[in-house]
Amino acid sequence: MSTATPRLPLELFGLVIGNLTDQSDLLRCSLVCRGWISFSRGNLILFIRNTNSATLKQLLESPENTLASTIRRLKLSDAQSFLPSLGCFTQLRSLVLWDMEATEMPDLPSLTHLEIDCIHLDSYTTFLGFMSGLIQLQDLVLIDVSCGNDVRESAPGALPVFRLRCFEMGGHTAALDRRFMSTLCTKTLRLSRNPFRVPASFDLVAQYLRDLGSNLESLQLSKFDEEHLNAASNLDFSASVNLSHLSISGAVHFHKDRREIFVSPPLLSLLSNAGRHGQLQALDLYITWGISYDTTSDTWLPPSQLQELLLKDDLASLRIIRIISTRPPLDDVSIKATLQTSLSDSRVIYDF
Repeated sequence: MSTATPRLPLELFGLVIGNLTDQSDLLRCSLVCRGWISFSRGNLILFIRNTNSATLKQLLESPENTLASTIRRLKLSDAQSFLPSLGCFTQLRSLVLWDMEATEMPDLPSLTHLEIDCIHLDSYTTFLGFMSGLIQLQDLVLIDVSCGNDVRESAPGALPVFRLRCFEMGGHTAALDRRFMSTLCTKTLRLSRNPFRVPASFDLVAQYLRDLGSNLESLQLSKFDEEHLNAASNLDFSASVNLSHLSISGAVHFHKDRREIFVSPPLLSLLSNAGRHGQLQALDLYITWGISYDTTSDTWLPPSQLQELLLKDDLASLRIIRIISTRPPLDDVSIKATLQTSLSDSRVIYDF
């Protein structure tokens, strides 16, 4: 009988590490064997602030430096002086940039994940030039990105088409226009409210939905208030014929003082509109908690109104409805009981 110890292929380790988001995830991973240890040593996650960027630059310039070839995930905060050094990270897959200004951006063709938050680029040409080099990009997050006032018509004309798994946008959309957005072909679109502008940003979103057409499969609305839900409910979903998943945060609210659950009225028209054109199979509704929402007025509705809508033909294709808590409440049992009375639907699952 063979006593050889079974070994997992290195490709499996690569797939696991490729889905870890930070260093703590890597440390907590339960895969412990010789192959995993040797492989994970060469896959580090680095966080750089302005206070430690100078020391790191000196280390990277050392002849004995091997660090640059081991970094797969990098986070930069207020460290614009370090941007020119990014090109030395030959194995870089994920880059997060926030809170900085930039006049030049490096060429990073190996990136598959890019997140830019609160960034100002000196020109639109710089932004397009940087994006055009990201030939392997799969996930893109653009939050509060702005550019200088150069003439956009003079910017480079050739841009690749990005086949993305997920695109998230929010905040100021000064760096975004239809020309650039038309190159972003994604299956999942995530819209973040803060500080998403109404109505200007939704004009761009409406056009983008039409351009995406049947490519869009999942739409996720994060932390939307009633104004943003109103704007979203008026979006044209007629081209989104393959939309199968809708996730909404901010439309269902538990009022602490009144001990009641309320539904934002625009949610009903949004669901009806999306369900009429797409083939919704999964709906995620995130409950928010507190007293910050004006649910004392007659504009907010009881959950029974949502129950009536879920039974209509527009949403007959729904197979699963997840009610999700944004944080675990102290009295989740009584809240769940209230919801179960109002939403007596076998498709509903409570995740809190």
